[in-house]
Amino acid sequence: MIVTNLDKTGAYPITTPMKDVAFIYMRRRISSGTVCEYIGMDAEHVKQEGQLVITKLDTGQKIVAGTFICTLITAGCDTVRMTEGRFDMKY
Repeated sequence: MIVTNLDKTGAYPITTPMKDVAFIYMRRRISSGTVCEYIGMDAEHVKQEGQLVITKLDTGQKIVAGTFICTLITAGCDTVRMTEGRFDMKY
């Protein structure tokens, strides 16, 4: 996930083209050798939509936490739906 310009808790849209949030996801099928790339910054080939919710942002301790839902669509590949995503990390 790539995030820019987030300075407070709250909901942020995941859009195409990327505004503040983008996803990078790769799926490889070993049996067929197929590689599907879903790079949310590539608005020409990937459509992304969803929402990122920042529930905790502690700039002193550099901790961010939240949830997300997202759908990624790229031509010739399966649609990827992420539901009930959660993260809690240091940055």
